[in-house]
Amino acid sequence: MGRGNWFPKADRAYDLVYVEILDLDHDVRDQLEIDWAYHDFQRLLASCLPESFYPVKRYRNDSVVLYENDLFTIEMDTQGDWWHHGLAIVVKDDAPQSAEEQLESFAAELWRKLYNNGYELRRRNGAWLSTRYVPEGVDAS
Repeated sequence: MGRGNWFPKADRAYDLVYVEILDLDHDVRDQLEIDWAYHDFQRLLASCLPESFYPVKRYRNDSVVLYENDLFTIEMDTQGDWWHHGLAIVVKDDAPQSAEEQLESFAAELWRKLYNNGYELRRRNGAWLSTRYVPEGVDAS
């Protein structure tokens, strides 16, 4: 995928993966298929979040805030290619310090759910590169 250049412009801690929305080996036929893939991904993402999250669509720098609760925002980059995007969980500026302590476990759970639902995830391993990411405790075979 070769992504690794986007990260949220955040003052607090964040956890980030790159999500392949559509398989590059798949022959995408038209814009409707891309729209459906995004719709499916957003519906699944919403179902993976705790009930405390609610949908928003607020642009912030080069990302869009998709969901938030009292502690975190879920942000997606807006500069990516259509088949994959950066997805970040960002600690909100006004969240208590305990939110930073909860970030790692919350992110691990969300990434595990996305992975288990068939989405390929990647992590930065350089300024412009990324590598496959398999969440801990998941069978990668």
